[in-house]
Parts: sequence; C-alpha cells; structure tokens
Amino acid sequence: MTACLAFLWPMYVLTSPWPHRTPLYDAIGPAGVGALNTAAHMAHVVGVAPIDVFNQTDLKMAEHWFAIHDTTDGRNDPFPVFDALGGRRHWHHSDRIYYGHTLRWRRRYNAYDEACHELPEYEDPIFLDFIDLYRVTHPDARTFRVDFLYRPLPPWPVVQDNRWTFVEPRVVCSITYDLDRPDQGFVRVDGLPAADTPVPKGPTAP
Repeated sequence: MTACLAFLWPMYVLTSPWPHRTPLYDAIGPAGVGALNTAAHMAHVVGVAPIDVFNQTDLKMAEHWFAIHDTTDGRNDPFPVFDALGGRRHWHHSDRIYYGHTLRWRRRYNAYDEACHELPEYEDPIFLDFIDLYRVTHPDARTFRVDFLYRPLPPWPVVQDNRWTFVEPRVVCSITYDLDRPDQGFVRVDGLPAADTPVPKGPTAP
C-alpha cells in the first residue's frame, strides 16, 4: 500500500488543475494526459482526494475578499480571482490558488471588520504572486489596483427566522502597484470603484 500511494500521490498532484496551461501537457500529448487522468482516478479510489471542509470559519470567510484590476493604459480589466460579489472566478478551478493563496488570506481576515491591507501582520505576497501569474498571459500589464471589499454576514437569529436583506459589498480601501516603480510598493488610494459594472441588487425580505 505504501508503494501504491507513493506512486499515486504524484499522479494526483500532476493532474490537479492549473490556472493556465502547463508545458507538461504539451510535452506528453493527449495519450499521456489520458494515462495521468487514469492514475488520478485510481488515487481517488484509495482516498487521495481534495480536502472538503465546511464550517463556521468558512462561512465567515464570505465577509472579506479582494478584486484585482489591470489598469495599464487606462484599462480596468479584472483578474479572474473573485467577482464583485465575492464569487470565485476561473482561477479557482485550481486548488493551488484556493488552498495555497485565497483560503489563507480570507481566514487571516476573519478576525477583523472592514479590514484593509494595513494590518500589523500583513506580510502576504499574494498580490505580487497573482500579478506574476496574470502577466504570463498579459505580459504588457504594468499597473494594477487591488480593491478590498467587505460585506458582513447577517446575525444568526436573522438567518434562523428566515429574514434576510441583501447587503451591498463596500470597498474598504484600494491600493495600487506600478511595476516600473517597485521601490514605492503598494500605495493606498480611496474612492475607486470595485468593478466596471454596478453590483446587482439582490432581493429584499419584506
């Protein structure tokens, strides 16, 4: 069994989704990819599978998220990480993005209300990592904006009574980054929009 797991673990890791196409798939071709997927299925049979956890901590993580935009030459193109309502966009098809980056970030912010990046323990290079990843397919991107968004969860008694009112997310603050001026790091600005399009209004309970 140990030898079996020693073989299947690497197969599972190799077939985990990446946020962009990897050179490995081009090198081994469709037949090789098919063989990897078969080995990954075998890994699932013996219990090598993605972690699936849902608890109060995970629920509270819905309060904080961020939106990154490419602002080069007047653009305002969103990164495919989170949308304006905190939903996961297609980079989250990769567990490396979720478990390795955004899950850790959101859990860190669970202890705060309306938190910005200026927390004393803010040392996470997550935004620089995402900028590097984005520039794999957008090499001309030079300037960026990160919006920090917050929407509190309704109190538990309200949920139990089936009374719910849509709360529009609020931009707590925004920071900018210029690749041509890395010495100044992230610079805080205020009053910038969270997205190109207005946040849709949800239903309101009577």
